[in-house]
Amino acid sequence: MALRILIVRLSALGDTALTLPLLFALRKYYPLAYIGWVVGESAAPLLQGQAALDRVHIWKNSDRNPVGLWRLASELRDEKYTLSLDTQGLAVSAIIPVLAKIKQRIGFVSGHLEGREFSPLFYKTRVLPADNLTYISDRILALLQALDLEIPKQTAVALPRNTVAEKSIDRWWQDNRITSKAIVFGIGAGWPTKIWPIKEVEVLIKAARKKGYTCIVIWGPREKKHIQTWSTLEKEGALFAPPTDIPEMIALLRRCERYAGPDSAPLHFSCLLGKPTFSWFGASDPARCAPRGSSHAYVASGPHSWHRKSVFKNGLQSLKGEDALPVFESWLSTSEDNIHAN
Repeated sequence: MALRILIVRLSALGDTALTLPLLFALRKYYPLAYIGWVVGESAAPLLQGQAALDRVHIWKNSDRNPVGLWRLASELRDEKYTLSLDTQGLAVSAIIPVLAKIKQRIGFVSGHLEGREFSPLFYKTRVLPADNLTYISDRILALLQALDLEIPKQTAVALPRNTVAEKSIDRWWQDNRITSKAIVFGIGAGWPTKIWPIKEVEVLIKAARKKGYTCIVIWGPREKKHIQTWSTLEKEGALFAPPTDIPEMIALLRRCERYAGPDSAPLHFSCLLGKPTFSWFGASDPARCAPRGSSHAYVASGPHSWHRKSVFKNGLQSLKGEDALPVFESWLSTSEDNIHAN
């Protein structure tokens, strides 16, 4: 029987993007394998239409109950997977391959950020990533060691193109007469502790405008309630993007030259698209989540507690735009030789 591999990642959109290098590494090592992925409903559009995948299994929000879990397991059993890699390391993600009757189950050893709860009890093989592997994608790729495969130093990842979304963004881009010299700013995030006060972001937008960049502000459903407050950015010449779904967001990021924003999905999409990124970190840890390489830069203000909410003024609430400006302006001067269109 041909190798049939299941990737398990149920979490948020950004984490799903950071797991994509594993998919492409597996496809490189096993070009003839059948590869499936269990994903949560909100992140599913990122995987649909992905040529490197043979099957996307969506665990819908309405099915997050014992009956829905059993239904998902039945769907997986029908595919007769022989190998699973749990990249999330939670009890629920670890038990899914067990219920699917997958014999070779790979996951992380028990740890603070991976192998949490009692998930390691369900794995046949447990992996401890090396201490020098701090970036989340590299730690996920360490699961390949359980298969006696080398961790690739670089993994090319292709994000799917959606023709309808591309045409929609192209029309908006042309209607607003935007040139290629454009920066997309992400100013929202799923965690309140990842949101930088808008007056500090204004400092960076002013600096980018002085360098001749068109500044585009991207936002999602969770940020809609903040748009009126953030409208002060329009006074600085920023242009608000239209509402975008995931394919449209990717299309918009393809068109820009650079991206600046917090630790969230657009940051990781931009990195995968080969765009230079500037990011800011508060609750989350840049050692784990910040894009790496000469075309990427970030500023951070801890503590990196991983708390989604905080009643105290710390992290990004205490980071001033003026303090971040030198790093940002240096990043703006990054040679265009480091910009890779994708």
